[in-house]
Amino acid sequence: MALSCKIGGVQYAGLQLMGVQIGLPDVKTQTVSVPGADGELDLTDALTGEPVFGNRTIKLKLGFWPRGPFDFYAFAAAVHGQRRKLELDGRDGYYIGRCTVGTPDTSLARTIFDLTINADPYRLDDAEVSVKIPMLAASDNVLVGRSVTAIGSSSSVDEYFDVVGDGASSVLRIKSVADTGAGVYGFARFKLPWPVAGSCLVSADITGGWYTIVDASGKTYGDGKSRWISSVPAGGLYMMMETINPGGCTASNIKIFRAQPGALAGLCSDRLMYPASDKGCVQIYRCDRAYAPATLGDRDTSSPYLQIRKTPDYAYAISGTAGELTLTGRRGWI
Repeated sequence: MALSCKIGGVQYAGLQLMGVQIGLPDVKTQTVSVPGADGELDLTDALTGEPVFGNRTIKLKLGFWPRGPFDFYAFAAAVHGQRRKLELDGRDGYYIGRCTVGTPDTSLARTIFDLTINADPYRLDDAEVSVKIPMLAASDNVLVGRSVTAIGSSSSVDEYFDVVGDGASSVLRIKSVADTGAGVYGFARFKLPWPVAGSCLVSADITGGWYTIVDASGKTYGDGKSRWISSVPAGGLYMMMETINPGGCTASNIKIFRAQPGALAGLCSDRLMYPASDKGCVQIYRCDRAYAPATLGDRDTSSPYLQIRKTPDYAYAISGTAGELTLTGRRGWI
């Protein structure tokens, strides 16, 4: 079966594809030499949690009959030095990169030359894909008009922890932590308002410590690292704050919604993708708390804080009005 390809969207008459070599993309490594220590500190995964890749080299061996319809110099004028798409017969998607046309070898009956492409690291899908996630109205925050209750702590001192303000402006505090000889550590538990059982989305900004969402007995919901708890019984929502900071810690900007998030799995691929939003003036929350919210201004469509790769996750958005948000991107494959 004869090989064929399109270059820049064109399948050139009289041009034969005689061979293809597709190299793997280079791994972008980053290491730091630490004085006084063996080896080097590997920071390759530090920013994304996974390696990222440089370009890949693709080499095509092409041939044509000198008396045939193919015009080598017209081809070179259209391709040499240009970024062009490469589509290979029998392989979905396309590669794209900077093309270099080699010198033709006219020593044989058929003229042969190489086309080298300094290509982007991924084979890209032909079409973009989209997913929809719920967009929640900020006014639907369950905390609006309700109170947080301080329940208990690691200290018997009443002033050790408290709640300042009420409703969506509530700030939860552990004021200070003493070193008892085993190191500085303290905790406090707060009951969050949750009047009706159901799927819960909860987030908060915390400084000086960390938090987990627990039930009435203090047991962590799930792995304790997600903003989404699939089922919380009425009255069963608590926040456990912990700190090793002598000055204590605070939790603020608490948002609680009775809602389901949307799946991001449809955007997952080998490529590190930053999908575009169809709306601005929103905050997009991945349910994995390791990811900071992506805040989009009125004219913004994407954010470096919204990155999607192989690991499926769930997400939701918060805006002035309720509705639906569409995220769109192009998947890529090694």
